[in-house]
Amino acid sequence: MKSNEQLEMLWNSHDFLLGKVDVLERQYEFLLSQTRAHFSQSSLEHLLDDERLHFESEGELLTLYSQISDELDTYYTKQIKCLSEIIAYYEIGDDIPIHREIGVSSLYELKKATFSLLSAHRSSTEEIHRLIKSQGEGGSNNGHIY
Repeated sequence: MKSNEQLEMLWNSHDFLLGKVDVLERQYEFLLSQTRAHFSQSSLEHLLDDERLHFESEGELLTLYSQISDELDTYYTKQIKCLSEIIAYYEIGDDIPIHREIGVSSLYELKKATFSLLSAHRSSTEEIHRLIKSQGEGGSNNGHIY
């Protein structure tokens, strides 16, 4: 495979991963906004009783968060790996097409930003799990859902 084709394949992979992350982030944000709204109304019971979401238990809600979170984690990690491969290609600097010209420092910044998103997502998910479990045990909601 020619180097231009390899680079194009890497960028296509990055674009695919970015699309998957976008969809998962939207799903996660929807679930988060629904959870936030119900916590502010009263308690976990309201969230579990919401006909639009159909949760039978706190465990089911946590499972959904875990599924989306695990997928997001996977795709963020793949995106970081893909960016590492793109960076390696650009550091060699061989035959980069004009439509793909970008500074290596910009790629490093993109990789750093993606890693920060992954880290923030992991922290948020841990906090959400803690808060849902706390509400399910009748605890007070002293934290915030981000």
